[in-house]
Amino acid sequence: MLDLSLARTYVPLCLCFAKSLGVWVFCTTLRAAGTPPASVFVAAAAALFAERAAHNEYIFDTNAIASFVLFALAVDATRVADALDSASERRLPVALALNVVWAAAGIAALLRVHERVAFFRYVPFRPLPFGAVCLVLHSFLRHGPEHETWMMLRVFNFSALSVVWIYCVNLQGVCAARVYDCVDCCVFFGSVLFSEPPTAVLATVAAAAVLLHQRPRPPPESDSDTEAAVCSPPEPDSDLSLLQQARAAMDARHRM
Repeated sequence: MLDLSLARTYVPLCLCFAKSLGVWVFCTTLRAAGTPPASVFVAAAAALFAERAAHNEYIFDTNAIASFVLFALAVDATRVADALDSASERRLPVALALNVVWAAAGIAALLRVHERVAFFRYVPFRPLPFGAVCLVLHSFLRHGPEHETWMMLRVFNFSALSVVWIYCVNLQGVCAARVYDCVDCCVFFGSVLFSEPPTAVLATVAAAAVLLHQRPRPPPESDSDTEAAVCSPPEPDSDLSLLQQARAAMDARHRM
């Protein structure tokens, strides 16, 4: 279990935000300068690969979070339409339904519904393959251009939810001796990066509420010890009893 009193424990947290937001800044800056999108994402992927080779991860894989953010930026750039044509408008209900199902599946996986509900013993449900299928289907749906600030909020929310999951909820499952792969974070909060803005906001709020509910709480203080201390008579002082015994022995010797 992690020792949260050590300052070194929070270094991966800072690296996670720095890498994720750094990927967004890098891609946004190069795209604004007129660099072709393919060159932008290849350069960002090469930078992450070089950083992984030069830096040993600690506690959790920060490069996995940053790589998933880069993948989300690449998918978002490839499915953006210049304008919402009639075909895109007809696909909007399908995209909304897919977004809602994907977000609901992420929340269900976060709640471990497939492990707690007896129904899923007979219906095989694996959150990771299901999320991958939703991502593949979602990549074929085109949408209008999205403001860069909104994408930055997506990246920040995804990183923040992942960090809260690791440090506050899943603290028993991580340690300093091995590196957590962060696959669960991509499954739980992947819809935050890819869904349409309304669904992404609802998914973020729902995930934050679930994490707050799952946060370990200290056991309630029991009043039994206090009541026992109040009701039971005080025990005699051991030093005082020894002194009385010594005086009684001295008096007995004088009498003899």
